[in-house]
Amino acid sequence: MMLGDERWHARADPQGTTAVCLGGCVVRVGLPVVAFIAVGLPYEMRPLRRFEAHIEHVGEVVECYRITGEDAYLLKVAVADLEALREILDVLSEFGRAKASVVLSHPKRATPLRPRRHAAGRAGPRQGAD
Repeated sequence: MMLGDERWHARADPQGTTAVCLGGCVVRVGLPVVAFIAVGLPYEMRPLRRFEAHIEHVGEVVECYRITGEDAYLLKVAVADLEALREILDVLSEFGRAKASVVLSHPKRATPLRPRRHAAGRAGPRQGAD
C-alpha cells in the first residue's frame, strides 16, 4: 500500500504495523514512543555476534548502528509506552550498559543525499590537478 503526496510517501507492510518513508524514516504504527538506546558492551563480550543475533529478533528495534566511542551500538526503537521501553532496557542490560534517550520531536526528516557539485559543475571527487 502506498500513501503520500509530493512531500511525503510511505509504504506499509501487509500486516499494517510498519510504514517506511521513501526518504528512509521508519514508523511503527501503534508504537508512539521512539527512543535511541546507546549500548556499551564489556570487552570480554567480543565477538559481538551474540548481541547482534539477539537484537535481530527484537521487533521493536527499528535500526541498529555499530558505532565508535564509549558505546558499541546505537539502537533506534519504537515501543507502545515507557513500560515497554523499560522492558527492552532490562533485556539489553544483560549484555552491558544500556542508556536511553526518548525522542521528544523530529524537527528534520530524512532527506535524500545528493552528490556535491564541484567548481566545474560536475559531480564527484576532484582528482589530480583539476
